[in-house]
Amino acid sequence: MTQYKNVSIKEIAAELHLSINTISRALRDCSDISEGTKKRVRKKAIEMGYIPNTVSLFLDNNNVKKTIAIVVNSLKNLYFSLVIDKLTKVFNEMGYSIMVVPSYSSFMSKDIFSQCLSLRANGIISFNDPTEEALSLAKVYKIPLVVVGREISTNDADIVYQDDERGGALAADYLLSKGLNKFIYAKLKSVECSARRYKGFYQEIVKKNRQAKIKLIDTNDIEHEIINLIDSDYNGIFCFSDEYANKIIDFINSMEVWKDKKIYVVGFDAIDLYFKSTNKFPSISYDLDAILKTSAEMISRRLKDPNIGHQSQKFPVSLYIPEKLKND
Repeated sequence: MTQYKNVSIKEIAAELHLSINTISRALRDCSDISEGTKKRVRKKAIEMGYIPNTVSLFLDNNNVKKTIAIVVNSLKNLYFSLVIDKLTKVFNEMGYSIMVVPSYSSFMSKDIFSQCLSLRANGIISFNDPTEEALSLAKVYKIPLVVVGREISTNDADIVYQDDERGGALAADYLLSKGLNKFIYAKLKSVECSARRYKGFYQEIVKKNRQAKIKLIDTNDIEHEIINLIDSDYNGIFCFSDEYANKIIDFINSMEVWKDKKIYVVGFDAIDLYFKSTNKFPSISYDLDAILKTSAEMISRRLKDPNIGHQSQKFPVSLYIPEKLKND
């Protein structure tokens, strides 16, 4: 990453032949500055190694306890409750404070980044896909960013993720072992790791059963989309996450007409290992503690040395099967 330099707004203005006021307002993301100008200004600021004085003060003050922002898409999801609890313990042991910033979307936008900045976060761990604008702002403001669960192609954020393609393949193998040939994947729209999970799922199925049929449904409209498919004997379902697997199973159980159908559901995240639920189903598991610890260590290293090389680590996955289903 670029070294910190004593670069002023005046110098950036001279390079771009713009006014100092325009540069200042572009860097503050003011609405009266066009997106094209903002991008030009951010790019030049990154090239020149600019860092705002106010940000520099709280980034470089070693006497102040540093704060890490945790960006998640929902506070209602049990997975994120678990993640927040575990990260709180990890960062407390490392001497950091944390704040939780819900985005209520699948992406970390520039507005969410700006919110983290206004709350004086020294670093960010995001469980959402960062937009290009958010990545650009992180680079301008020299805020360390670690993205968890996303295999994104950028050097502007460190990444920690599980092997989603392998997870999809394991789900496919399990459902194929039940003698099924019609399958559903409940996807999360436009999310990077959802696409990788489907890729592994699809490739494994067509490799082992070229006659198989696979349908995709949107997790935002599960009940509407799944009725006709289950009525047509699509009875092998792989879900983007355990949250959606639980919703699908609850819906299936509510349908009296399907009580005699044998329907198999596989989730992702193996939440049953941490929260014992009524619904029992196979799920893709991974070492969540190791992933979270690694993400914390990455951001700590980046805070101590902003110029270290890009950090990336992939973790293996396995198929978790609850005890009551092992003989099914």
